[in-house]
Amino acid sequence: MGSKHSKHRTFSEDFILTLLREYYSSEVSINFICRKYGINSASFYQWQKSMI
Repeated sequence: MGSKHSKHRTFSEDFILTLLREYYSSEVSINFICRKYGINSASFYQWQKSMI
């Protein structure tokens, strides 16, 4: 039996700040930002929470 490996990516702080700035400076949804950059919305919410 093969084991399942989760895909884990590490994002730079600059990338995270770019996403958050784009979200706060525009009228697009979080889901739009997540789809645009291929990230999980849970990650976005976690980053958002850690920046407050």
